Amino acid sequence: MYIVHLEDTSTSPDSRGLELAQVYYASCTNEHEIDKLALKPLQDVLIRMFEGWRLLPPGTPGSRSDLEDPFTPQKFDLTDLIGRFLQFGHGIDIFQLLVERDPKNSSRFSITLAPGVVSMQPEYYLETSDLKITRIVQYFKDFMRNYSIMLGVEESQLGALEKVFDLETQIAKV
Repeated sequence: MYIVHLEDTSTSPDSRGLELAQVYYASCTNEHEIDKLALKPLQDVLIRMFEGWRLLPPGTPGSRSDLEDPFTPQKFDLTDLIGRFLQFGHGIDIFQLLVERDPKNSSRFSITLAPGVVSMQPEYYLETSDLKITRIVQYFKDFMRNYSIMLGVEESQLGALEKVFDLETQIAKV
């Protein structure tokens, strides 16, 4: 809704603030470059951070070059994954590691393992009787599905997204 106001330059803006926001938005938006790049930046991130996404068909941009499951105990390295997240400026969403002063002894520090951060507010995963929240959850699931399809995930693989949502629900319960 707000993007519509920023892109609409056919009428005079309601306020000086909106006018400045429109100028700023226009200066940051190179539509030709965005159209040219399409999904390539996202596909590149999938390769850099995760060595590709298993849900994408082999050989498509952003897919894994091998068919092995990277989450087997022999292959998966949580320390390596955390390192890649931090290297590319992302946080660790599955859990939080905090270094803080020990509340019992202020001259010492302790490492605290705290619950992770999920894509939506935790109550959205847990409250299933509120119609407004149910709609928001459905919009989120549609967003996951639509972007997955845009990236090239086949219909037969889309069920895995529900498992991702279930994992986030479990994290929200912590």
